Amino acid sequence: MRAAATAVGVAAAPVALYALLNVIAWHRGSPTAGGVAGATNSALPGGGAVTLPETLDYIWELYLPRLWFMHHVYFGTYPLWNTWLDGVIGHFGWLDYTFPQWVYRDAQYVLYALAAVALVGLARLRAGVGRLLPIFLCFGVMALGLLGAIGYAGIRYRLSTGFTFEQGRYLFPLLVFYAAFVVLVARGAGRRWGPAVGAALVVLAMAHGLFAETLTITRYYG
Repeated sequence: MRAAATAVGVAAAPVALYALLNVIAWHRGSPTAGGVAGATNSALPGGGAVTLPETLDYIWELYLPRLWFMHHVYFGTYPLWNTWLDGVIGHFGWLDYTFPQWVYRDAQYVLYALAAVALVGLARLRAGVGRLLPIFLCFGVMALGLLGAIGYAGIRYRLSTGFTFEQGRYLFPLLVFYAAFVVLVARGAGRRWGPAVGAALVVLAMAHGLFAETLTITRYYG
């Protein structure tokens, strides 16, 4: 109980600080004002309201293929690649400039190959993963909460303003899973090739950051 109370306090502290600053420092009028609150809390066109089925359908379609019984179609293309994976690879500025399209296309094949190796690593570490299952369940619940919160705000922002809310950077709190994926890929490559694969992934991440910075410099100063 003491540990749970500590966790709740750590999570609540920045939220309480934000609410306090909204009132006494930024003078926004209420603890929850600012950000997307104006759009997500405002009435929808025509005075309607977002229903629970609409919200659940939107959250599902934001990450997974639409099921046959869902009556709402919110996306013309599958957001898993176009919004999330492509966004994490790099949608920059106010989403107004990107890498060349071949980067995103080829990155899909790289990801497929790395995912296959990561599955091998997961199988090799299954005993250790079993001992850490409570931790991974905790991370999983946190991830589901984040994904749900993004979708909840997203549908209200979209229906209120007509603009897209979701961006790849909103998934950055889940970097722990990114780190776990890199570890699984290195372990899946085996004892002989694991160090080389791990080093290659580090170099790939460095090159990714370098080219992203170069692209941004070119966009604003080139």
